[in-house]
Amino acid sequence: MKKWKAAVLAVLLCIGMVSSAQAKIDWEISNSFKAEIPVLDTAVSFDGKYVFVLSPGKVQILSNTGNLEDTLQVDPAMSTISVTGFDRAGIDNKIILSSKDSGEVQQIAYNFIVNINTAGSPWLGSATAPVSLVIFSDFQ
Repeated sequence: MKKWKAAVLAVLLCIGMVSSAQAKIDWEISNSFKAEIPVLDTAVSFDGKYVFVLSPGKVQILSNTGNLEDTLQVDPAMSTISVTGFDRAGIDNKIILSSKDSGEVQQIAYNFIVNINTAGSPWLGSATAPVSLVIFSDFQ
């Protein structure tokens, strides 16, 4: 009888110890902004620099602080959005849109155009000559 009571007591102690070791989460709102359009769905870039907001007929690309970077016109039937892309790993930048009603899926490939300030830099040839920077990610 004493062994049985000791076993029950041991089980109860173990249950008490397990229940007191519950996980806790420390959280806070790191940033908040109001979209200027009705929001159907959102997605965040892999690096967290951009937020993609889908509304009927539009995708707004915002910086993580809420500044509008660009707006794309899309099919108004699209209802969900997700994004892929990580340049350092060679994963193409794509916006994937889908329609819950029709089942259609669209992939939009995109790249950001960056202006490079060359004022005061040494140059050879015409200062207004077009220049393209190309990344050969499959070079071996």
